[in-house]
Amino acid sequence: MTVAIVAGCSAPGPAQNISSSIEQLPGVASSSISYDTTWWGAAHNVRLTTVLADSATPEQAQAVGQAFTESAGRDLADSDVDFTVDYRVVDREHPPLTSTANFRFAGPDRPATQTVTDALREWLTVAQSPGVQSAVFDQPPAGPRAVRITVDRGAKDAELQALVRDHPDLATATWAVVGGSLTEASPLAADYPEVYTVTGMVPDERLRELWRHIVSSLGETGIAAADTDMSRVADNLPPTTVVVNFPSSRNREQSVATAWLMLPLLQGLPQPVKVDFNGDMFTMGGCSGADDAVSGSHRQAELRSKFERC
Repeated sequence: MTVAIVAGCSAPGPAQNISSSIEQLPGVASSSISYDTTWWGAAHNVRLTTVLADSATPEQAQAVGQAFTESAGRDLADSDVDFTVDYRVVDREHPPLTSTANFRFAGPDRPATQTVTDALREWLTVAQSPGVQSAVFDQPPAGPRAVRITVDRGAKDAELQALVRDHPDLATATWAVVGGSLTEASPLAADYPEVYTVTGMVPDERLRELWRHIVSSLGETGIAAADTDMSRVADNLPPTTVVVNFPSSRNREQSVATAWLMLPLLQGLPQPVKVDFNGDMFTMGGCSGADDAVSGSHRQAELRSKFERC
């Protein structure tokens, strides 16, 4: 027997009823569903997406979670369900602009109602906090919640410190710092921000401003991305990695020369820093291991001689 999977059809009764009920709740701007069906019409892999109004309150977000889990537990018990709640949706192609809470209900592994409602209340509280551009919470059926906070460009250290005091679990969150323009007016601008993510510490104003300076120093033809994870220190690994690329073939050598002058700025990031400079690998403030990729270029040898401490 062949089973056909059909996506994008109108929703089956129970899922549509849940979506319609949620859409009537205070603080909800819209609610929609997508799903797969077997050829005989049984639904599975249901995705329900709810968008909150900009004026929504944490209590209203909590009520959405209550309504969903109670209805889904009764009417979608045999389906795998992805439940997504969005806030301040600007551009779905660029997640830093939208706050999102994701929940996965798969088989017997289903988050309890209290887990969902508490998470939604905390999520929206964080998303609406001073210093936060957006907050993303991912709650898998089992295991720890993943949290990503995009820091607002004008955030103050005191605001972020107060946020972590009020929500201690954010101490293990991943914090995203954008390097370029991030505005609702031009979410698809050519200077879309290069992102620096930090885990295990809250990036202070000095570090955030340094990253923006690094990005701006590259000019229009260079692209940088970076990541700091302080847990790597325990394994004697460089906590920070940086990748610098030049996607445009025009004026490549001039771009590389400009980026070369930017490299000393990387010394302000948590050291050592493992750097991929357009394919040339070196470890700033440390020593490259034998297993590191070696391009064998003259530029790589010069970078290692200048920045490594072996």
